Amino acid sequence: MIRCSTFLLLTLLATNPLQAGSVRGVWEQIAPLPSARQEVGVTILDQDVYVLGGLVPGGATASVQIYDVATDSWSAGPDLPSSRHHVAAAAVGGRVYSIGGFLGFSFSPTNSLLELDPAGGVWLERSPMPLASGALAAGVIDGLIYAVGGTTFGGDTGALNVYDPEQNSWQSRTPMPTPRDHHAAGVINGELYVVGGRLGGNLATLEIYDPAQDSWRQAAPMPTARSGLAAAVVGGLLFVFGGEIPGVFDETEVYDPETDSWFSLEPMALPRHGIGAAVFEERILIPGGATRQGLGATALGDQFVVLSQLDAMAQFADSPQIVSQVLIRNFGDRAARYFLELRSDPGDLLVTRLDGAEGSQFGGVLEAGAGVTLSTPGQALPPLVGAALLFSDRPLQSHVLFSSDFGFAGVASLRPLNRFAVPVQTDLPAALNSGIALANASAWESTVRLVLTDLAGVELGVEEVVLPPFGHQARFLTQLFAGIDLTQFEGSLFGSADHLFAALALLTRDDQLATLPVRRLE
Repeated sequence: MIRCSTFLLLTLLATNPLQAGSVRGVWEQIAPLPSARQEVGVTILDQDVYVLGGLVPGGATASVQIYDVATDSWSAGPDLPSSRHHVAAAAVGGRVYSIGGFLGFSFSPTNSLLELDPAGGVWLERSPMPLASGALAAGVIDGLIYAVGGTTFGGDTGALNVYDPEQNSWQSRTPMPTPRDHHAAGVINGELYVVGGRLGGNLATLEIYDPAQDSWRQAAPMPTARSGLAAAVVGGLLFVFGGEIPGVFDETEVYDPETDSWFSLEPMALPRHGIGAAVFEERILIPGGATRQGLGATALGDQFVVLSQLDAMAQFADSPQIVSQVLIRNFGDRAARYFLELRSDPGDLLVTRLDGAEGSQFGGVLEAGAGVTLSTPGQALPPLVGAALLFSDRPLQSHVLFSSDFGFAGVASLRPLNRFAVPVQTDLPAALNSGIALANASAWESTVRLVLTDLAGVELGVEEVVLPPFGHQARFLTQLFAGIDLTQFEGSLFGSADHLFAALALLTRDDQLATLPVRRLE
């Protein structure tokens, strides 16, 4: 037991499937391409990232470069039959495909479909697309390649054509409502998501194609209209990077289909356009591109590592009466990247000091078996109170340890949930009281509904607690249910919410406090 001043404790851990507001990412450089290029086709087969064609200083290229994710190195692949750029790329059935694009430096669209069997090492011409198109996008659904939009001889198109590799045949489907070029696409749950691009000017439009219904629907627009961008899907989320006009964009924005909403993440370390993206595990690889509007090819590349594991600890605090230590341990067999983010009670970024460094966000890498302890100085006046959110690309163990002249209290991690139950009791003459601490694990406002019952299961009262994004509250039963006689009481507390949240039971006697886990309800 630890004597309690004004601090109440709770902890939460992340969720799967992912929510856009509950992930973070870090940018890391990868080995540069052997030569600078932009407006490339990018896809991945096993652990090999293929970069097809593109614009190079002085013209276009037919060369193909292959990036080995395991060794962070490049090798030359079989050249395309002719130089081309603005192609779409896809991999399916153990083969790589180059779809459409512009031939040479003339920006003349082609309907060419090329297939590469890496074992054979030769590009083969397959059945051409029904429509010549460059600056298009493609995605793979159930073994079929969906090629959409782009620029044709007659201008921009919304055409959607589907290629069956087994039959070597194309079928036209319902066109995309918004014709466009220089857009990007991704596949989530068997549907094609097409975002951004340009139709005269830049677009923020997001349109989704359902193959089962052969129909399109519109979703929430991207916060930043842009073209020449890249898109990738990790954990059921659509990540969108870069773009151009005017200038070059550094935005990283992610779309969550569950909430039809967008969230901004760490901007690109090297802003670029004319890019494509490939996904390996939770790493989004973006080789090459251009660093200025128009022609400006670079050989540099990077990867965005999605930190999808969330371990949040609240309450985080610093004052002359109490010191917080955030303990992070990697018990896995591989290195893990982590990103610690401090939040105030309302969910805003909280600036404080941890081990001498001032800020609200701290990151690093933990090798297998390693750990780190980050401590507050125990000096803040007025007291700093909030939550510590730990994002990582691999599961880590973490908790917060509170210490003072009166002793210690530790708070272990809990996974976010939608419903919980916990036993509670009060004995006010003996200064015994129960409380509940609640933390919102999402980037959206959440309402937690609390139901108090007696030992017979009879409902005594219902209260609602509104939590701001990433915010939290801690309240005693006597505060929550002021209209109920809780002089001496024993029963249960049930909670449910419209977004994932975490909960921790509190038990206090005089100035001492203990924390108790809640039971998850399915």
